[in-house]
Amino acid sequence: MFNSLHSKLTQEFPKWGKACWKNVLALSLGIIRKGTVCLNKVKDSIGSILDNQRTSASGHYKRLTAYLRNILTPIYGVIYCNYPPCICTKVGIF
Repeated sequence: MFNSLHSKLTQEFPKWGKACWKNVLALSLGIIRKGTVCLNKVKDSIGSILDNQRTSASGHYKRLTAYLRNILTPIYGVIYCNYPPCICTKVGIF
């Protein structure tokens, strides 16, 4: 399911890029699968969603927090951002 959604979205919206859609889908499917928005609980399902069991849950947690910080930085004016390039500049929001 992940791979078909990922390829469809990257074809329909090429401006966002593959990495962006991978993070959006992983986060969305993780929230649906776990039934919560708590990233500490969602991180455990990311490995099976991405079909990558070699990476640790803490690595998935870092992926999710970096992605969310990347989105929220330009919106809320947060200075701290470790995840360039910013998605919002790619899609033309800022």
